[in-house]
Amino acid sequence: MIAGVARWLSSLRLRRAILWGLVCAAGMEIVTGSLLAAPAELLDRVVAEVNDEVILWSQLIEAEERAGGPSDSRSVRALERAEILETMIDAALLRQEGERMGLEPPAEQIAEAVDERVDEIEAGWPSTHTFNEALAAMGETRATLRQRLRREETEAWLRRAVVMARMGPPPADLELTPQFDLAQIVLSCRPDAPESLALQLHRECLELRERAIEGEDFALLALHHSEDTVTAQRGGDIGVVDPSLLDPGIAEALEGLSDGDITLPIRTEQGWHLLLVKRVITPRQQWQMAEFERARREIVDDLRRRSHIRVHLNEE
Repeated sequence: MIAGVARWLSSLRLRRAILWGLVCAAGMEIVTGSLLAAPAELLDRVVAEVNDEVILWSQLIEAEERAGGPSDSRSVRALERAEILETMIDAALLRQEGERMGLEPPAEQIAEAVDERVDEIEAGWPSTHTFNEALAAMGETRATLRQRLRREETEAWLRRAVVMARMGPPPADLELTPQFDLAQIVLSCRPDAPESLALQLHRECLELRERAIEGEDFALLALHHSEDTVTAQRGGDIGVVDPSLLDPGIAEALEGLSDGDITLPIRTEQGWHLLLVKRVITPRQQWQMAEFERARREIVDDLRRRSHIRVHLNEE
């Protein structure tokens, strides 16, 4: 059942939501340059015009890499690239609208966000020295990195602020059940497997759970041990699911769990499952996410009608 949910998560509609999430959460620098810029700045190749700004080919390729890299299929890659470009255009329109409205992000909030991102990036390197060396190899310093991140965070804040200004009030009574953002490790075990094998796999699940609780990366454990091929390559990630759509035993095991909790081994027809609750999405949060997307789509549709947009993606 979980594998089926995971396959569903790759649908076009959800991928569009994920792409938008990448833009908003990462604060991607979408549009640079101006239509009045010096010609040398446009040699990169313009793939879209958004009012008086342009999106360059290099920015589109960078966004594609952030979204997981290009597909192996040429036809699929072309569709995905066009989809990413449309998402970038939407983001540019929202940022421009925020600037037109004169919105100003709180300086302290932006500074904190930049600090968090710098710390997160640096944590991926063995030492401060190697991190600084990597920056130098890319032609950056800590100062230029912070400057770029500050610009990205400011633009992301503007986009969110424009949408949130259009959101309506939450309903008094939200008739929704919590949803769960999950990752899993699966050890395959057929329902008719010998009891001795089932017990052995149960013990292995308990050992993996203990290793995760003691601090090992759940995603790496899933990558190396999970036998669900669909989710293992994503570090066990399933995505956000409604527990009512899951196996009853799994739904019951999720009741009352909080962010970061790991279930005990759960037996289904597929085998033994360990589930990591990455986050619990409350009914109010579900409403906020749905209302944010409704307001965003409404604003973007209006902005597109009133804006000068030209796409040159397929032009040589």
